[in-house]
Amino acid sequence: MSRTPVREALNILENEGFVDIHNGIGILVKEVTEKDIIELFEVRAALECSSLESSTFLMDPKELRGLEQSWLNMKKKYGRGEPQTINHDEIFLLDYETHDFIVTSSHNFHLIELMQNVSVKVKRIQYLSLLALNDVLKTIDEHLDLINNLKNDDLSESVRILKKHIIDSGAYVYQ
Repeated sequence: MSRTPVREALNILENEGFVDIHNGIGILVKEVTEKDIIELFEVRAALECSSLESSTFLMDPKELRGLEQSWLNMKKKYGRGEPQTINHDEIFLLDYETHDFIVTSSHNFHLIELMQNVSVKVKRIQYLSLLALNDVLKTIDEHLDLINNLKNDDLSESVRILKKHIIDSGAYVYQ
């Protein structure tokens, strides 16, 4: 492989804020600062809550029920109190699928595009929040509470729950 594609890939990583390129020294993976965590989760909360407000009447009820069933299945699986069986990747993927559903249900191209840009940076921190929280049942219950309020068309409570969930996730990582 020639140097050009590697250099271009590294420039993209630098532009996305994942690495710092120091000529003559090397390339260093950029550390996530406390300020980064706070700012990214604030932006994420604002974009997702805005998406939720735009998407309430556009959500596919069948897809929402499917997400609810997935969370209920996960609650049944992890509610047995067997922490050694917890698959954080499985929970992370369902969490991502749920939040992505909220954003894409807005059918607002610009919100979706903005969230995709933020999501790239949030993903590595988001996974840390799941590990830091280490309370799988709380995570599951928060998502089920959100879905239940969405099913009942309670927009203000849904937005409140979503915002608290996202800000709390950032706070767990921050701590």
